[in-house]
Amino acid sequence: MSLVPNGSTFALAPGLDALPHFNPELDTDPPPAAVATWRQQLRAADAVLIASPEYGHGMPGVLKNALDWLVGSGEFVGKPVIATCAAQGKGRGLLGLASLVQTLRAIDAVVLSSYPVVVPRLGIDAEGRIVDAEVIAEVRMLLDRLVRSPANG
Repeated sequence: MSLVPNGSTFALAPGLDALPHFNPELDTDPPPAAVATWRQQLRAADAVLIASPEYGHGMPGVLKNALDWLVGSGEFVGKPVIATCAAQGKGRGLLGLASLVQTLRAIDAVVLSSYPVVVPRLGIDAEGRIVDAEVIAEVRMLLDRLVRSPANG
């Protein structure tokens, strides 16, 4: 079962862990190959959904590193983005989500929504698929909002 709205396509951006640690001295023209690929994936996207866990009251380091590579290059400028986090209970994940949103706004993303999705322990099956009806509805709502955003042209 697809959660992506009809008429839309969805692509994962794998390989964030392959990005080198950000260093302004490495941000050259051309940039490192993994950075060039990451930037191209974002340039090709009409909109972006970032789903991140909270780690130490912030976003995980690999995500922060990936976003640091975009500060000077501008792939997120004016790009519609929805940020979410998977949390185990109400009120959890909010600090990590706030950290992510703050960084996205600093790089001029158009943050349409920042909404934590509460995922019960039994809400995902062994293959990583969402099986909880309430979570499915929340994810569909986020994707629909992203696709229908006026910022998404």
